[in-house]
Amino acid sequence: MKNYGHRFWNKYLTVLNENRIHPKQRQWYMRWAKRFVQNLNDFPIDRCEKTAVQNYIQGLLHYGNYERWQVEQASDSLRLLFQKMLKLNWAEPWSINLQQSNNIVLHKKQLFPDSMPIGLKRPISNGFADLWYLMATKIQCNLMQKMSKTFSNF
Repeated sequence: MKNYGHRFWNKYLTVLNENRIHPKQRQWYMRWAKRFVQNLNDFPIDRCEKTAVQNYIQGLLHYGNYERWQVEQASDSLRLLFQKMLKLNWAEPWSINLQQSNNIVLHKKQLFPDSMPIGLKRPISNGFADLWYLMATKIQCNLMQKMSKTFSNF
C-alpha cells in the first residue's frame, strides 16, 4: 500500500483550514479522505480519475449506512483533496453526482453475474456497508494502472 506521510496530510489539513472547515469537522474530513486514499492501494492518488470518486460516493449512497449529510461531507472532503490540494483538471468544477444512480461504472452486476448466490446480492449493512464500492474503486484503480502501463509501451 502506498504510504502518504505526515507532509501529505498536513498539506490537506492546511487546505481544510484555508477553506474554513470548522475545527470539529476537520477530523471527519480527514477520515473520509484517508479512507478513500487507503483503498487505492499502490495506485497514485494524483492519477485517480473522476469515475473512481463517483463510484465511491455512489457506494456510500447505495450501500452505506450513512445519513445524506455524511455522504455530502465525504464528497466535499474529496473535492478539497482533488480540486484544492492536488489541483486535478477533472475536479474543476466538482461534478460528483450525489443522486442515487444505477449508472455506475463498476456496478456490482457488472462484477458478478446474476447467477451468483442470492445472499451476495443483498446490500451489505452495519460496519461493512461501503466495503462493496471500496472494493470496486480499488479494482478500477488497479485496472487503470495496468492499462496505463500497457498503453505507455505503444
